Amino acid sequence: MESMPASPHQVLVPAPRSKASEEAAATRPIEAEAADLRLTTLAALILVCPAASGPDLQDCTRDNARVVMRVPEEFVMPIACLMHAQAYLAETSVGRELDADERVRVVCIRSQTLSASLRR
Repeated sequence: MESMPASPHQVLVPAPRSKASEEAAATRPIEAEAADLRLTTLAALILVCPAASGPDLQDCTRDNARVVMRVPEEFVMPIACLMHAQAYLAETSVGRELDADERVRVVCIRSQTLSASLRR
């Protein structure tokens, strides 16, 4: 915090900043916002499981799914994640050839979490 002038007639003038430091200061909020956005983007996983995997759809996991697909987009809003995943599945041969005894589960999780779990 800058100190107050000694008299009411004194004016504090900030030291001039270079053009490079002004540009760096201007892009800093954008970079921080982009980093926040990357942390909050959602990835959509589509799981196709046999109905025999359990009566509850939550029993359908990556471990027992017959098919696991990742939608090649990332989303900010959960509803967009779900809707695009459904549309993506409908456009694939897997979606067009679903059997009556198969169930589909769409899981939208943070992209960062999914990337970390895939590295293991």
